[in-house]
Amino acid sequence: MMEKYIKRAVALCFTLSFLCAAYAADKPNFLILLTDDQGYDDFGWDGVHPYLETPRLDQLRNESVYLANHHVSPVCAPTRASLLTGRHAWRTGVTIVYGGWSYIKLDEVLFSDVLKQNGYTTGVWGKWHCGVSDGYYPWDRGFDETYMTEMYNYENNYGFVGSKENRVQHHKYSMDVLADYAIDFMERNKDRPFCAYVPFITPHSKYVAIPGHFEKYKAKGLSDVMAKLYGTIEKFDTALGRILDRMEELGLDENTVVIFGTDNGPWLHNERERVSGADWALRNPSQMRGNKTHTWENGIKSPWFVRWNGTFSPKKVDVNTHVTDIFPTLMELAGIEYTSEKTQDGASLVPLLADTPNREKRMELENRSVFSTHQEVRFESVKDKNFPFPVDYRNVIDFGSQRLVCRKGKFKLIQNPTKVNPGFEFSPAATPDAEGYVLIDLEQDPQETQNIIQKHPKLAAEMKEAMRVWFADVVQDENFGKRPEFVVGDGQSNRMPVGVFAQEIGGAFDNVSRKLTNKGDYGEFSLVVETPGIWEVSLNHKRGAGNGRLRVSIGDESKIVSPSGMSSKAGRFLLEKDKVNLRVEVERPASGGDAMIQLSDINFEKVN
Repeated sequence: MMEKYIKRAVALCFTLSFLCAAYAADKPNFLILLTDDQGYDDFGWDGVHPYLETPRLDQLRNESVYLANHHVSPVCAPTRASLLTGRHAWRTGVTIVYGGWSYIKLDEVLFSDVLKQNGYTTGVWGKWHCGVSDGYYPWDRGFDETYMTEMYNYENNYGFVGSKENRVQHHKYSMDVLADYAIDFMERNKDRPFCAYVPFITPHSKYVAIPGHFEKYKAKGLSDVMAKLYGTIEKFDTALGRILDRMEELGLDENTVVIFGTDNGPWLHNERERVSGADWALRNPSQMRGNKTHTWENGIKSPWFVRWNGTFSPKKVDVNTHVTDIFPTLMELAGIEYTSEKTQDGASLVPLLADTPNREKRMELENRSVFSTHQEVRFESVKDKNFPFPVDYRNVIDFGSQRLVCRKGKFKLIQNPTKVNPGFEFSPAATPDAEGYVLIDLEQDPQETQNIIQKHPKLAAEMKEAMRVWFADVVQDENFGKRPEFVVGDGQSNRMPVGVFAQEIGGAFDNVSRKLTNKGDYGEFSLVVETPGIWEVSLNHKRGAGNGRLRVSIGDESKIVSPSGMSSKAGRFLLEKDKVNLRVEVERPASGGDAMIQLSDINFEKVN
């Protein structure tokens, strides 16, 4: 399916160039493992941690090139978008995790696309969070085998294999389920090059008391919530061991590059359990500042390991690296020459991984500036981060309002640092200067307590300018600020729901409450019609007032709807193969000013 969108991108002057190499016996496999909300301190670290035990993670780190200054986005969907594309998430249409902002745009190219076109068999099992509509699912994005798990469902895990219609129930914990899929895939593909991507949901909040693990940590004197957390992590560690052991038994150990990482820092609480300040101190013995969603180190610093037994000697690398670097690293290791007119933010890390690296390229990596951002793109006129950007967003966006980070060597410049939750700080934070900047020497001050910007004005000015130039380039990227285009008729079903994530909004309508109340309220959605013909459109909603009226328009055709109950048919529309806008607007308000409807989704069904 993605081939259609790649061709479309080429037609729009985005060049994708692939040099397909013939299969070679020494072409490496890839096993990419990602955990969810596992913080820097959520590792046993060979017994250094006072409570947590992760023997297989510790072993993997000791056998790997350990990227000790690796950084990601402060929340999950942007990190995943950058991992898959090699581009900063804001360039891919992804910013935050809700409100339709977690869809990687259809003309973006994922490493799965490129590897598949170059002879690799590809698979993904676990948390996707990069789009849940036709065209965006993992089975649409270059993966041959897929299992999209229901997020944060640990016990009796279930998900979808190959399509949204194929729901599969498992009577196991999610860690075991994902390990089973990965092992089965390796067993069946051991004689051909493969890429296995396993994004676990561990240990995102909603962790539970797992028998055999929970009791162990309770016996150490920990609270219920901490015993659940550490038991969940240890359960993952056991599943990781199963995967690595089976890989070795299959004789794949020296022909498989194993990459492990986490998507962002730790979150403060479990689903319905608050973590105390004392528990937070136990969880974060290094006392790094902040948490998930922050641009302080505990929000974005993530331990990543790269193991290629027999090729890369284990070592620790302190050079600044970033999640966008993984895509070009995979390309170089696979022997694929990949070029694109889309800006690639990452750089291959092979000069840091190899035992005898190219010194010039290593110096380039050591001397470059590396950029990170908060999840939210900030506009003075936008009151909620889930809302669409202003219509003229490229012209009105203010660089000085953004929360950005630039790292160069041991120095980190933060623009508008996030505030840490009261009760979860270990020391006073560095105070921003009058312009909102903090400069940190991370070697001398890993807890980020001292702003040394007055001591290094020239360095600070250079880093500010580098940040400004990079940000200006991101803002002009084609997909910056773009909402998802919903594909009609190119999936495996003749029915398709469109999520209520409008590209443009008007009046009191928004992408959060999704209420259409007063005359003039509207939401406008972008469609891509892949199967032309007659489609029946229905509005699904939480409540409806029978005396209200809506106008539903697709292109030049409009229908009037008087919503009632929980679903209202808008009528049949003739859709031609092209891009078109769907607009839902209040024609006449409900009497008394009450909310007319609260939209859930908009459903399309093909009429035979």
